[in-house]
Amino acid sequence: MLQTSTRQVARLKYGRTFFGASMFAALCYLILASILSTAKAALLPPNPWFVVVLIGLVPFATLGAIFVNWGSLWRNREILSRACTGLCTALVTLGLSEAIWQSLFGAAVPQLQLVVMLLMTAAGATIGIAPRVSDRLLKIGMWAMRHMRWVMIGLAVLVGGGLGYALTSGIALGIFTIFGVLLGSGVAVALVLRIDRLIKQRHPHP
Repeated sequence: MLQTSTRQVARLKYGRTFFGASMFAALCYLILASILSTAKAALLPPNPWFVVVLIGLVPFATLGAIFVNWGSLWRNREILSRACTGLCTALVTLGLSEAIWQSLFGAAVPQLQLVVMLLMTAAGATIGIAPRVSDRLLKIGMWAMRHMRWVMIGLAVLVGGGLGYALTSGIALGIFTIFGVLLGSGVAVALVLRIDRLIKQRHPHP
């Protein structure tokens, strides 16, 4: 039998998680392409429907990362917490990547842009569901919620909405911009609600 160290096992787990997140994110594009157009290239920039693809990458990549680790997460009963942090890190990674891409390249290389955004989203989801990262994010969030609850909620909505808006930076203002902002705000609110739930479970009121 092959002997693997603890570090090698961890690397294999990260690689498997990243692969699962990438495959589910790619599945999102294939599904949308088959539904919304007859030619897959039609959903690439500068087509405004590409925003829908970007929006779908966030939940699909997170779902793929969770699916690959379903057994261990189910035993630990932490699926919901991992999903919330995975969604947030995937959104942050994708929002920043899209904003940087638009400032550097615009819609010049649409196929490459899709691949890069897909991989970055998968990387963000992979990092976000990692136990060490997820637990650290939740602990920071719980501390912030206990000390400045309404500030934390307001910041979450604003930052989430801003990241969602960044997904639409390559198109003119319109209905797709609203979709992006709603996605970002929804993901941020989901994390805040999860943190609030954890606080109530650990410190129930008499």
